[in-house]
Amino acid sequence: LGCMQGAHHLDLWTAHVPDLAPFSLLSTLGLPVALLIQVFLFAGVALLSVVVELRHHAELEEIVFNSPYGGLRRVFRGKWPPMTGGMILGLVTALTLLLAGTPFGVGSGVTLWGCQLLHSQFGVDVTAWEYWHRSLYATQWVKGWLHDTQSLQAIGVVLGAFLASTLAGRFGGTTPFSLRAFIAVALGGSLMGYGSRVSYGDNTEAAFAGIASFSAHGWLWLCGCLIGCYIGVYARPLFGLSVEGDFRD
Repeated sequence: LGCMQGAHHLDLWTAHVPDLAPFSLLSTLGLPVALLIQVFLFAGVALLSVVVELRHHAELEEIVFNSPYGGLRRVFRGKWPPMTGGMILGLVTALTLLLAGTPFGVGSGVTLWGCQLLHSQFGVDVTAWEYWHRSLYATQWVKGWLHDTQSLQAIGVVLGAFLASTLAGRFGGTTPFSLRAFIAVALGGSLMGYGSRVSYGDNTEAAFAGIASFSAHGWLWLCGCLIGCYIGVYARPLFGLSVEGDFRD
């Protein structure tokens, strides 16, 4: 719902909200300088995380990813070390860009599902929206959800998450169902979908792929995401959801 509403409102945002011209660190500064800037930015994020952690807890918490399984059983049952997962995610992103010509992402694929459902089953003329007149999204519409790259990626993410959680024995939620929790999930999901359309991507399309391709918009998206995450965590108790630690100290 959020993705569809964001697609519907995209022309309002582009017409009435100031924007900046696209800026590529790679094209503007060259690979050596762009890579150096990226490394410094990553180091800055890591340093800031350490400073905040020490300020609030006086020590760095060790994240342990031990697993009772070994060998191939650990591959299928977990837990994977963060470094391993990050390297595989980076490799998949690079392969997707090389083979498909588009960055890894699922937001536009989910938008295509919803809009084609609205169009075919409820008679809503979504093709009149400015969103579907943009070249990339117009191509998606013509291909259809079974032939579009990002739509197939979204299907793969859903099936992969289902398979991984099932193999690890962690399928199903741990939070008891309540109306407030349901509202939080629905509201949060809708806001995420809406934001992914008006900011041209979700955390994979805009932030991960954007930063990996040396685009400045990826870093701007990340800053906005961190602010939104803080607000979301702060709001969790309002919906009866727990918060680990006292992050407001």
